[in-house]
Amino acid sequence: EEPAAMAMIRVHELPEILGQLTAERPVSLPDIGAIPQGRIFGAILMTRNGDVLGQSGFQQSEADSTPAPAPKVVAAILSNVWSEYARSVANTVSFEPEAADGGVEGAGPLRVMLLDLQQAQVAVGSLCDGEYLLCACAEHDVAVGMLKARLLTLANHLEGSLRQLLVVPFDR
Repeated sequence: EEPAAMAMIRVHELPEILGQLTAERPVSLPDIGAIPQGRIFGAILMTRNGDVLGQSGFQQSEADSTPAPAPKVVAAILSNVWSEYARSVANTVSFEPEAADGGVEGAGPLRVMLLDLQQAQVAVGSLCDGEYLLCACAEHDVAVGMLKARLLTLANHLEGSLRQLLVVPFDR
């Protein structure tokens, strides 16, 4: 089987790529077959430490007097929350019935976190084994399943290109 082709991501293209989450009708992402309700107003690609690699959206609308959150602040807070939940999930033992092979199934790594906050719904997804995080902020009338589906669709789209950026440790 041939390896999947990977596209190189250029820094100046990140806002446009992340804009696929905030766009009414995403162009380059596959159609997930649903009519979106509400608005996804912000997307951030960040490292697991909260360093912003790219962002789209977060402009304040004329109809809303609430100030738009700063992407750097959102990234810093969400990366902290993510790391705490990821640590909790890693330390959790699943009490599900035994697996078919006789072992007990574990909780596994945290892949997606959904938060319902006062000002927005937030979905955070893990890319490249947790090295990068993708965040989508949406209005409350966006269906949670739709928010998660769009986040995961873009995460899958970015995964191969972001893997190229990972530094592989070597022995000295």
